[in-house]
Amino acid sequence: MYGVVTRNADEVEWEQFGRGFYEVKDVTGRAAQPLTNAVNMISCFGDTAAANSDPQLVPVDDAGNRATRDQRYFDWAYICPTHQKYQTGLLEIISDSAEANPAVRLDDVGFPREGYCRCERCTRLFETSDHEDWPAWRADIITEFVEEAVKLIPGRSYLTLYPDPYPSHLYERAGLDLDALSELIDEFVIPLYDIHYATTYWLEALINGFQTRFADSTVSLAVELYAVEVDIDNLVQATNVAEVYADGVYFGYDASNAAAALRRKHADNQSGETYGPWHIPHSVTTAKNRCCSSKGNLRIWTGYWWIPTRAVEPSDLAVFRENVYELPPGHAPRRSLSNWLPNRYSLSG
Repeated sequence: MYGVVTRNADEVEWEQFGRGFYEVKDVTGRAAQPLTNAVNMISCFGDTAAANSDPQLVPVDDAGNRATRDQRYFDWAYICPTHQKYQTGLLEIISDSAEANPAVRLDDVGFPREGYCRCERCTRLFETSDHEDWPAWRADIITEFVEEAVKLIPGRSYLTLYPDPYPSHLYERAGLDLDALSELIDEFVIPLYDIHYATTYWLEALINGFQTRFADSTVSLAVELYAVEVDIDNLVQATNVAEVYADGVYFGYDASNAAAALRRKHADNQSGETYGPWHIPHSVTTAKNRCCSSKGNLRIWTGYWWIPTRAVEPSDLAVFRENVYELPPGHAPRRSLSNWLPNRYSLSG
């Protein structure tokens, strides 16, 4: 299963993707109306706009450090999960999203990291609880929130996990009791983001770690890859690695690049004829002894070139420059491939 994560409503229906995730509320606080044709996605306790408007919402550690972008290790501001009014608003958004589409994804669920939150409210709630162990109390706060959220989701429920499969790390970091949550959630989504994917061994190690962690659970496991301006061949390779271990692979925030990678992946998997040595018409007897493309999809002789039978992607131009040859002098006009090809075929990417 391939899917896309997007803020653009039209992209959730692109034919390359079997599932579309649409951001109804993101970590900046930006909000949008839920879609009926997408899995609506809600950033729960990541909300920079709300934190800026009301500092009392922001978690603090025992030194008084606020969980905002002012700290070097936070990319956005967080909201304390025990703030009842904010939590009530979240549940309303989840309910509205579930009314539009029965499947909902919960994102940014949990406390910001170790040591949070030590606000007066959290201190009071812990001291008046039945817990003697503060990490266990935090985990109960998150589990109870997810329980309430899932009651509002009649369809498939998704929950994003921070990409750390090491035992107890997510429990200590965010207050996530994975055993309890796996009984509530249908699918965990692991974002494994990189801007290059030039190497993929770390992808395999992390995904395999999560697969091992949930080996005895019925919960599904999906991987989300970053797609923005990533080299298509690298994105294809990352997809090949991820889908060995995951039930689904989703692409974040660049539907065009993700769709191009899936087209490339599909083409790479197609069998086809190869030509080598080539038989070239017009009495041309010499040609390089190699096939046009490893994809086996360059087929048509125009009198000047072997050209592709499909639309050309910008990333393919290097392949064509290497593998498509002009006729020898005297048999055809000599033309520049880079000038000729775009004028004859529309580029799609």
